[in-house]
Amino acid sequence: MVRTDVSLVQLNIGVVDGRGRAVTSLSQHDFAIYEDGVKQSIAQFEPTNAPFSLVLLLDMSGSTISFRQQLKLATSRFLDALGPEDRVAVVQFNAKVKRLSSFGQSRKDTAYAINIADGAGETHLYEALKFGLKELEQEHKRRKAIVVLTDGLDTQMRNLDRQTVANAQTDEEALKAIKPETSNPQRPTCFRNTCLLQPRGSASHAHHQ
Repeated sequence: MVRTDVSLVQLNIGVVDGRGRAVTSLSQHDFAIYEDGVKQSIAQFEPTNAPFSLVLLLDMSGSTISFRQQLKLATSRFLDALGPEDRVAVVQFNAKVKRLSSFGQSRKDTAYAINIADGAGETHLYEALKFGLKELEQEHKRRKAIVVLTDGLDTQMRNLDRQTVANAQTDEEALKAIKPETSNPQRPTCFRNTCLLQPRGSASHAHHQ
């Protein structure tokens, strides 16, 4: 019996000309990949304009009520940049994660889903990200992305940090208990390949490829 262990590695490649302009007319046959001097086969090649599947995660927790309209407007403007073959699913989250629309190309249906998003309560961001990743599994080999519009950190993680700090016996233990993501709002919070930057006072975006 012969067993093999083969991994598929994804490479994102950008090519520019001598003036720094993007070159978009290349095909799979214009590239060669080597690992330790050994030429590797290219199993799949997709140009940057290939359609992709996108999950929009909308934070409908209590802390976003004051700028809910701005959040929805930013989401709608983002849709204007999508191609006609891109597929979008809309998911809202607070203490619960709820799918508002499944993957589809109808911008009218997507806009309606964004419009009806509502709610209050806690921010269960990590549960929403896990839900989004599971949704993307249905899209098979398409390019994939997750965009998160939110104003803050996961409530459960924040409460866990507070409890850990409260249980610390010394100042040193308390400092060690504070995660960089929660102590510095300008530092990205990462979950697998998805990173979320939390600028002060504005909605944020996370992107997964």
